Amino acid sequence: NADAAAVVLRPDSWHIDLTLPNKLFEAVAAGLPVVASNVFSLARTVQRYDLGVLCAPDDPQDIAAALRRLLDPIWYTHYRERVYIAQQMINWRAEADRLIKLYHEVL
Repeated sequence: NADAAAVVLRPDSWHIDLTLPNKLFEAVAAGLPVVASNVFSLARTVQRYDLGVLCAPDDPQDIAAALRRLLDPIWYTHYRERVYIAQQMINWRAEADRLIKLYHEVL
């Protein structure tokens, strides 16, 4: 019965900028808006689909402020609607269709 998901990664390794954790996709599948770290790939995906609020992962006050904004009723409704739209685009069925199309183009 969660209302939101926290996808907060500490940028303690160079590969974090290239990481998209499963937790993000699980949140989308569950219909949950996210508070996410402002690291490259994660931030880009959250912004592209408008899935929630970004925060500085090493700043507890910024994480708390992001959670407060996300749970504001007006913003929460907005992000829930955006997550629903993203569910139609970010799912295995859509990815499978793209992958099959790519295989046909390559072969």
